[in-house]
Amino acid sequence: MFVAMCGPMVAAVCTLFVGVFLSVVLIARSWPLFVAIRHGRYLADVRCPSPEEGPWPAVTVIVPARDEESMISRCLESLSRQDYPNLEIVAVNDRSTDGTGDKMDAVAASDDRVQVVRVNELPSGWLGKSYANKLGFERAAGDWLLFTDGDVLFREDCIRRAVSHAEAERLDHLALFPELSKAGFWESAASCCFGVLYMAATRPWHARNPLRPDAFAGVGAFNLVRRSAYEAIGTHDRLRMEIVDDLKLAKLIKRAGLSTDILGGRPHVCVRWQVGLRGVVRGLEKNGFAGADFNVGRVIRVASMLAVLALGPIAGALFAPTWWSRLPFVLCMCAEVAGFGLAARSQGHRMTVGLVFPVAGLAMAWALLRSAFLTLRRGGVSWRDTFYSLDELRRGLV
Repeated sequence: MFVAMCGPMVAAVCTLFVGVFLSVVLIARSWPLFVAIRHGRYLADVRCPSPEEGPWPAVTVIVPARDEESMISRCLESLSRQDYPNLEIVAVNDRSTDGTGDKMDAVAASDDRVQVVRVNELPSGWLGKSYANKLGFERAAGDWLLFTDGDVLFREDCIRRAVSHAEAERLDHLALFPELSKAGFWESAASCCFGVLYMAATRPWHARNPLRPDAFAGVGAFNLVRRSAYEAIGTHDRLRMEIVDDLKLAKLIKRAGLSTDILGGRPHVCVRWQVGLRGVVRGLEKNGFAGADFNVGRVIRVASMLAVLALGPIAGALFAPTWWSRLPFVLCMCAEVAGFGLAARSQGHRMTVGLVFPVAGLAMAWALLRSAFLTLRRGGVSWRDTFYSLDELRRGLV
């Protein structure tokens, strides 16, 4: 009888050890992220002078856009309403085929701080967005440059708060995580999961630490960089073939020994990243593999980690042979749900989003694998109606 009991007992003990190991790894990996989310720093907490106090350094906002007819007017108008006293806006029409250019011209006609630059032809060896940013910089007169996208909305005191923080802290670069505008439940879950994955990869809580050159974060919605620092790193000439140019801008800043920081932008910066769960997956088709520097092994490791975190606790809680061997899996599952719910709340979503972490995690894993597969199968990436081969994209990595 004792011998007969040894088999199930050994299986239960082994399962218990697996559950404990998974819980320890999860806590060790996620604790810094949890602390960063729990004690997050936000632009809204920045104390800054009124617009009448000064002097304020000149700021140029550079807005590259292609086929953004539905949002470009609202974006530029929200920039025109900024209470920052020394501001210019350069809107770059990157070969749009819709009414984006007309919308830009209409805003420029009503605000002499807005100028429009047109890209009629893309030169060889350039991504469209990077080239548009380069042209915007060539028109810029500001001591600070704000690179943003054509679908982002800003509160009127956003730039004043950001510049005040950057000047007070003597920064060379400041990025803001935007608030993701309210959307459907599954879109919120997938967007939140991407945000958590991005933070885990970039470790923004170490961004101010000069001894951590691997910790940096750049955000397409809001990358504010000191002009002298931008010129020192080589401008967008260094990023001409970088799909994730916003992230790599921060990388160049950090690797040059310059100072960088990142804050939560809610509610001062808002964007709807993608539409629906399918939109999030398809939105990562272009930059999912690029964010891993086109490294297949890295994509497989991250996707495998997400799959294990999503399915491992559930499998253990359902199939472990005894109640006590199921316990660490149940605790691990509860920790994941609570942590993901907290992350969702920090991004302005409902905490109930945390309940679907397994589905969101698997969706992110699928999106990354899909991005790598499609890029490899096609031999490159199509972006803004231009095809870029994988070889030239890899050669352009920084």
